[in-house]
Amino acid sequence: MNPLSIFFVLEQLSYNCHSRTGALRSAPQDDFYKRVLSAAKYLRKDLKKAEAIEQGLNIYQKRELSIHSIMDHLVQMDMVSIIHKQILLLPKGYEYLQNIYTDNYSAAYQAFRKEVLELLKQRNETEFTEDMISRLFFRKHSLDDISKIYFDKSNDAIAEFHSYIIKSMGKQIEDDSFVFHFCPQIFLPDEYIDENITLEVAGLDVSNNIIVGRPYPNKRYAVAGTKFNNTAIFSGYYPVITRKDKFPQAKKITMHWNVGNVLKVIHSITVKFNFDRGNFFSTDQSLSRGNSLKYLKLITTFEDDGYFEENRNFKRRQIGNEIYIEEDVTLTSFSMHLHNFHYSHSQFKKFKEQKIKI
Repeated sequence: MNPLSIFFVLEQLSYNCHSRTGALRSAPQDDFYKRVLSAAKYLRKDLKKAEAIEQGLNIYQKRELSIHSIMDHLVQMDMVSIIHKQILLLPKGYEYLQNIYTDNYSAAYQAFRKEVLELLKQRNETEFTEDMISRLFFRKHSLDDISKIYFDKSNDAIAEFHSYIIKSMGKQIEDDSFVFHFCPQIFLPDEYIDENITLEVAGLDVSNNIIVGRPYPNKRYAVAGTKFNNTAIFSGYYPVITRKDKFPQAKKITMHWNVGNVLKVIHSITVKFNFDRGNFFSTDQSLSRGNSLKYLKLITTFEDDGYFEENRNFKRRQIGNEIYIEEDVTLTSFSMHLHNFHYSHSQFKKFKEQKIKI
């Protein structure tokens, strides 16, 4: 079997099985097969048959080198597992890729890695994941390339949007300020999707006019916000903006959600703040590129599906029509422009289209 075909499939699986924090997760088997076949077809469209075979791209549904035969081989080699139609990249498969990416952890790779980490430190940027650094080395990216791709200020729409909301709320960010972004969100089971949702918050000084809306295409998400300039903005709040020496070490926050007249959800969170790179903390700790931070979305949920439980440890109990949730969490600072929070947000899209003016 062509080693390049094995590498191609494993790399595609790595893209699908790695979160931005580098944590491994499973990929749906059928969807993954479609992605591999589509990617191979796209890459060989301008190649002659011999060239496609030489590059390991002759991967098809059934004929010649089938995706099924490659996956069977990878399972036999203990590089992947397939359980209940979910595919997981195993440590042996990950190490196979890393050996190729890093030229078997060569001296050149080690020097490149050291330079990248130093660049990130100088830029006060959250570190990349190890597999991200190794892929940059494999694809021969220079430090200048990395700076243009990841640190170009023209890509700061997210930071500009946050700054716009903060200024609209009558607040100001100084050069030495740290910011706590608090965004209450609740994910509703299907049976409650049409209920009116209201919220009260204790433990933080947020808006006097809390409103709750549905800014995402998935209307099971309800997000808190406020209204100013006759515009409702469902982006949460910025209750703490101050210097590091005045920033709290921890905060106890309680959200009282009312789900129509049928249910009350009381969600208490004790938040500790860990100062690292950047000046931004968020209850939606999700970054737009590979990074070393724990992925955290402090969304209130009362379903036992595990979807929002990654890196969280909470207790949940129900008494009558009241649900009580308690959890402790540590948030780590990062650069505001790395925040992944708003990309599917309807108001961020309008902002990018300049329908909302700064």
